[in-house]
Amino acid sequence: MTIDIQQDKDFDAFYDAHQERVFGFLIWMGIAPNEAEETVNDCFAALFFCWPDVPAGKRRVYLYRIVTNEAYRRRSFTSQSSVDFPKAKQVTLVGDFGRKEADRVVMHAALSHLTDREREAVLLRYYVGCGIEESAMIMDNIEPNSVERYASHGHDKLSLALTADERQDDAGDRSS
Repeated sequence: MTIDIQQDKDFDAFYDAHQERVFGFLIWMGIAPNEAEETVNDCFAALFFCWPDVPAGKRRVYLYRIVTNEAYRRRSFTSQSSVDFPKAKQVTLVGDFGRKEADRVVMHAALSHLTDREREAVLLRYYVGCGIEESAMIMDNIEPNSVERYASHGHDKLSLALTADERQDDAGDRSS
């Protein structure tokens, strides 16, 4: 493997552009924060070794295939319930989530109602910002209409779970 100076600069720029989003993706996939940091490094290391062979237009697809495979592999070794998500930090979801502020713990609980494929499709489409075709390639080359179906069902379940949580909060505020 030979990487020239320009390829090294390209990789560094790619890393800088994607590492925070990859970390967030792993957290939302149910990986503990300390494990997610290690996974980010492992995924980018794997990408680095094949960097010259990956076409420039397919690098994000290749990265997220590595990331999702690692997320599923690492989740099989740990229970999601053992992950401690700090409640204090707020996150903002944009796009189809209507710029709704959601507590991290509430969001993880809502994501737990999704199947693995729904979670993956929702995160790729609405968190990472991948298009249908790109998401389909990342999700092991499934049909684009399957990505749409998973994302739609997942989005509906997620919205329902978040709306139910808001109704509970409102009911609790009224009874106080």
